[in-house]
Parts: sequence; structure tokens; C-alpha cells
Amino acid sequence: MDPLFFPLQSGVGKKTGCTVVNGGFETGDIAGWNSFGPVYVIQDGYEGQYYARMEGDDVFTAWLWQVIEADCRNHTLSFQYRTCPHELVHAVIVEMNGEDCVSEYVPHNQPNWTLFELEIPATCAGPPTEIKFWVFGSQTEEWKNWMDIDDVKMK
Repeated sequence: MDPLFFPLQSGVGKKTGCTVVNGGFETGDIAGWNSFGPVYVIQDGYEGQYYARMEGDDVFTAWLWQVIEADCRNHTLSFQYRTCPHELVHAVIVEMNGEDCVSEYVPHNQPNWTLFELEIPATCAGPPTEIKFWVFGSQTEEWKNWMDIDDVKMK
């Protein structure tokens, strides 16, 4: 065995290839992402020119997700977000190999860009890794729910 090569055991150390495609939405669209419901790319992002806005209205719940064909255990998913003032559901979910791995609610009433980090534990199932953002639809127009997302990355 090459003395400079040390293979990683499953669930130990950081893996390579855990790269989010178009995490800053700088293509001006959601290239690299999948979506359901109202999802828009808007100018004036956190650091770059663009960000994604997800809206839940009286008809739709919004989803934005990306599959990374890599083992991202022991990584940290980080992103910048802003949310509406209403006490409605905003969430981030990480699945691995089709199983829920870790999820958390994203706080509401965050009008300024705020960093959110989510640790992906070694105990999750193996690849692929799927990142999902979710905004729950509201029942009335005055309670329209939204979440802005930018600078999504694995570290």
C-alpha cells in the first residue's frame, strides 16, 4: 500500500465530493436544484448577485432540493437565510440513501441574512446525500410564508 494513501472507513473523517452545485444561485436560476411550488431566483443576494426565494401560499407548499452523489457524513451544511415574521414552518432536511438523517426548523422572523449550520452525523446511512428546504403553505394571503436561501455549501 502506498504509505501516503490512507483509505477512510465508512463514517470516519470527511469525504470528498460533497459539493453543492449553484449554492449561491449565481447562474440566475435554480440550475442544479429541483423545486416544487413557488421558488424564484431574485437579485441582491447575501454575497453574490442572486438568491432563491421559496413561498408557501394558500395553494402551495414550496420545496427546493439537491442530490449530491457523495457521502457527506461528518460535514456541516451551511447557508444564509431570511424568513417572514409569521409563525409558520420553514425547515431544512438532510436525507442519506433515502432515509431521514437530520432535520431542523429554521427560525421565523429573521428579516436579515442569518447563518444556519447543520451537522451531518456519522451515524447517517451512506450516499447519496439529499439537501431539502421546505416552506409550508399558509391558508390566507396576509399570512404568506416565505424563506430566502443563499450561499448553500458543505464544509
